[in-house]
Amino acid sequence: MAEIAVPVAAESQIDLHPRICVLSDSVRLCRLIAYLLADCGPVVGWAAQDAGQPLPTPERHALQLIIIAVAAVESEPLALLAQARLATFVGRTPLLLITDRPFNAPLGNSIYHLNYPFTTEALLKIVGELCPA
Repeated sequence: MAEIAVPVAAESQIDLHPRICVLSDSVRLCRLIAYLLADCGPVVGWAAQDAGQPLPTPERHALQLIIIAVAAVESEPLALLAQARLATFVGRTPLLLITDRPFNAPLGNSIYHLNYPFTTEALLKIVGELCPA
């Protein structure tokens, strides 16, 4: 697992009470999304470089949104969720999938989709709707 410096909150806030969790198959994409969301509250990022190093589980009540950003065509969003050991959050915490693949599952309730590549405006709009301040 690559350590990701997320310039959005004090270190203790990132570790203890993130509002948004960004999972990605790309360290650069993970950092970019965390940076773009700096004004949305504490963000923790995790890039799947080593499946043996899961993300420390955030407190269930504090986490309001999980973003799964997929850059590589061979990556699977739900595999990233499982590698980070956050599968228990499915159905309880909204998931935003950022991918360039067609998304055929029914949207709404707790799973949302944003096309990759995306604009900053589109990302901020959907995150604002899913995770209001």
